[in-house]
Amino acid sequence: MILWLQQKQAAWKSPRWAAVCLENRGYALAIRRTFGNWRNALDAAGVSEAK
Repeated sequence: MILWLQQKQAAWKSPRWAAVCLENRGYALAIRRTFGNWRNALDAAGVSEAK
């Protein structure tokens, strides 16, 4: 899950919740469940939501 978020950022794709949900809602929900919330998942992956 962390690698997937890092690859999104490396590919210049937005790691924002809404953008990720449009691409793969099931996976986005699994990430959020695993980390408790989206911010925790981005922090764990070292990904910035600023893009």
